[in-house]
Amino acid sequence: PAKALKQISNEYKGYEVGEVIVYQANTSINDAIEPTSYFVDLKNDKHEVLVRITQQANIEFFQQVK
Repeated sequence: PAKALKQISNEYKGYEVGEVIVYQANTSINDAIEPTSYFVDLKNDKHEVLVRITQQANIEFFQQVK
């Protein structure tokens, strides 16, 4: 979503967007989790991070990769 792209460009200046992973949860097992999440790999010269985009198009830091 445009909101998420804008937030990424503001919060992660200098990072390049790499892979985008779509995660489809099995809500029949756990209905408390969001059915679809997106994980975006962001890289710059020194770091690589994985962020999660929620259903509401919010960005959450997920994991430091490098």
